[in-house]
Amino acid sequence: MSETKRTAKTIKSLGGDTVVLGTGVEVRLKPVSAFSLDMVRQTVKDPKPPTYERDGIVEANIGDPDYLENVKKALDERNRAVMEALLVLGVELVDGVPPVDTWLKQVRYLNKRYDAKIGDGYDLEDPDDQDLLYKLVVAVGPNDWKTIGLGCGTMSEEDIQMEMDNFRGDEERSPDPSTPAG
Repeated sequence: MSETKRTAKTIKSLGGDTVVLGTGVEVRLKPVSAFSLDMVRQTVKDPKPPTYERDGIVEANIGDPDYLENVKKALDERNRAVMEALLVLGVELVDGVPPVDTWLKQVRYLNKRYDAKIGDGYDLEDPDDQDLLYKLVVAVGPNDWKTIGLGCGTMSEEDIQMEMDNFRGDEERSPDPSTPAG
């Protein structure tokens, strides 16, 4: 049985029970409405491309390196906003946020030691920001996002399998999809 099918069956079999994430933190996953995620997604606007004039016609310069970098930044910011919305709306910590002095101390140390800027933009004294930051930096590991997507109803098993099937990895390929590689 594939990892995707195992994860989907685990989530379906829970029926409202809790899930232990890869970090050992126990959470309850709740459905998140597509509308909420879309509203959050829309808060991040795409940058406007620079323009140039050619033969009296003003055209967008969508190949401008600064513009392309700003497009990437907007996409990253949009993805982060959706991830945060999933954590706020769909992931409930069964035991709540542990006392701040047990985990925020390490975050502050990493920031001091490596100038890591973990938690920049968050009010570290605000309970809601503490909840989100704890989920981001402690509770949710890199392999837990599939579980969260399935458990919050944002991805079906078929969606995940399709993404896995469409990912071609490092295989050699032709620039023209109709031409075989090789």
